[in-house]
Amino acid sequence: MDYEERQGLLPQAAELYRRVLDLAPEWIDARINLGVALYQMKRVEEAHAEFLAAVELDPSHGIARYNLGCVLEEQGKIEEAIGHLRRAARAMPGHADVFFNLALAYEKRGERRQAREQWMLYLRSAPNGPWAAQARAHLKQCSARRKRAVPIPFPRKS
Repeated sequence: MDYEERQGLLPQAAELYRRVLDLAPEWIDARINLGVALYQMKRVEEAHAEFLAAVELDPSHGIARYNLGCVLEEQGKIEEAIGHLRRAARAMPGHADVFFNLALAYEKRGERRQAREQWMLYLRSAPNGPWAAQARAHLKQCSARRKRAVPIPFPRKS
């Protein structure tokens, strides 16, 4: 099955997940999967609502927090995104994708040091992962910016 065929099945998958949730509204995995299907159909607001509902069902659920953080980042809600991504990182300390998305969020907020830390964590967790080349490029940019920074001298006492 190719990409287009899978994309064509997303509306059906979403409908099936909705039916499951009618029967078992607290089934967190079905709620997350519905959110993923909606997100892949570019229905970001609806996906956001499903991920938020999943987090409300289980505040310690790492995947729910991760997905909510990613959607919030895409919506430009960087502060909220970072909060959820940080909680996802605590819940799933070895999940490399959390580090990757947290680094992106920190970059958007202009926090290079924190971004650099997250890029390094990603590369430590997934040195050959699907986003490793991109992470290395970001890390190199962070390092280049650090080298160009001009220190501000402290005022001298007279």
